[in-house]
Amino acid sequence: MLAIAARADVPLTAKWIWLKGADVHAYNQTIVAQQTFSLAKPQHATLRITADSFYRLTLNGRWINDGPARCWPEHFQYDS
Repeated sequence: MLAIAARADVPLTAKWIWLKGADVHAYNQTIVAQQTFSLAKPQHATLRITADSFYRLTLNGRWINDGPARCWPEHFQYDS
């Protein structure tokens, strides 16, 4: 899931990303999802991100973070 907001207090409106037409309930599936976007000279930005099992965040080719923190289906965690 990827959520981008100008401020941290903006509500999340993101949706899960998956392969079109794939069975989302199948086990041991791996995909690589990439999102490209441009921002017009931001002074700062907040990214809120999570994954079902693992994500690696890079920005302009530089490693930023791996995650998410351990969580449960009833209460997903996200990183800011």
